[in-house]
Amino acid sequence: RPARQLEEELAELEIRVNRDPDATEAPPSRPFDLFSGPEDFVEDPALEVNYPGAGYGEKNVVLAKELKEAVDHATFAARTLEIMTQEVGEDGVTRYYVNKKELSQKQVANMNKIVTEAAEIGLIPDPVKLQADRNKLDILLAELSSQPTERYQQITDEYRDLLLSDNFVPIVKTILSQKTLTDPKTKANLTRLIQSASLLLKEAQALGAELETMQLEVIRSICSVAMSPQHQTQEAQAQALTDKVKELRPLLDETFVAYLKYAVAEEEAKLARRGLLHDPEANSWLFVLKIIREGVYAELAKSVNRYLEHIWYVLRMPTKKERRLLLQKLVDDMPSMDVRPFVRVVDDIVASLGQTVKGEFDNGDVLGGMTVELMQLKRDLKDILPQERINEMARAADDWMEEKRQMIQDQRDETRRRSQEKKERQKLMGDDEKDIRVVEEESAPW
Repeated sequence: RPARQLEEELAELEIRVNRDPDATEAPPSRPFDLFSGPEDFVEDPALEVNYPGAGYGEKNVVLAKELKEAVDHATFAARTLEIMTQEVGEDGVTRYYVNKKELSQKQVANMNKIVTEAAEIGLIPDPVKLQADRNKLDILLAELSSQPTERYQQITDEYRDLLLSDNFVPIVKTILSQKTLTDPKTKANLTRLIQSASLLLKEAQALGAELETMQLEVIRSICSVAMSPQHQTQEAQAQALTDKVKELRPLLDETFVAYLKYAVAEEEAKLARRGLLHDPEANSWLFVLKIIREGVYAELAKSVNRYLEHIWYVLRMPTKKERRLLLQKLVDDMPSMDVRPFVRVVDDIVASLGQTVKGEFDNGDVLGGMTVELMQLKRDLKDILPQERINEMARAADDWMEEKRQMIQDQRDETRRRSQEKKERQKLMGDDEKDIRVVEEESAPW
């Protein structure tokens, strides 16, 4: 979830917690965005994601038949598990009931499997984690109410994962919608928890700013080659840039790609606010980021396209057995350098189904039509490549990547050392010039 959206939701919650419960609550509205312009709506809601009358954050998404069936099945299974009760008989066997109808062990196991897989790829919210977070919040509020105020920080430090969870805001909204918040002490504690969540969010953003330094060092390494006077022709410079990007290939992971997307969007927003988005003299850094982004995408596309070919060969097999057998052969012959990227590409493709359900993936129709095959692909890959085997097969690539990262870190430390030495020399030179001026003024005849 974007940090800015979470900040807005936490601020809104803090106001709602302290609002008079008898007051009429206005419906949420979309925040005004100066640069987005007015929205264009169509008469048929099925053709538009943001349809007239939709609440903030609501989307009307038309799903492929196979994907819709998977979402419906997972939702039904999650609701069934939520209302299911269990009893231990005199024979020590646990029996499960829904509306006084007994379910078999196999049925319960299948429903758990469906819900787990669907929640993992984002088709539905994880009901197990949601319930666990609800229980955590109840325990936390009860503990805060029974302990002195001086222990507040000590107690909340143990629940940081809850305060930063995506479920924290929806759970608090549910509490407020039920209007069960009548105890003044509980209300005060909940307000402090929302404030603590906002503070933790800012700390996470500060940590992200520190991690940004590493990504900027990768960009600086690429730019240093482009600015090198050693290359006399454009062809030589282009070849040197290509070689440099290949050398830095282990560092061009999903974190760096995400940073590039963030940096480009942030720089465009800054220039747009100043009215300089189309001014060539003001957006030179934006040009640099976009050029690097295109070069990085081109380098990553070479390997990603190869992985996509392998995945397509698997998906086009007509039976489950054939798909699994071909995947097994591909994995067994896979080089060390390709293991983690291949797993990551499969995870990203399957995760796009969850993004399609939320209306965040534009080309979800094609993938939605292969929902069954894609979910089987993820399931088979998890069986064939458990985490222990991934670590074993990718050990050589991990060691090489660590060497490259250490090289970047050494370059970064060397740059800092030279910068510090330069500042010290400039300071010494400034002090010497100041002493010379003092001596000259003292020896001047006037």
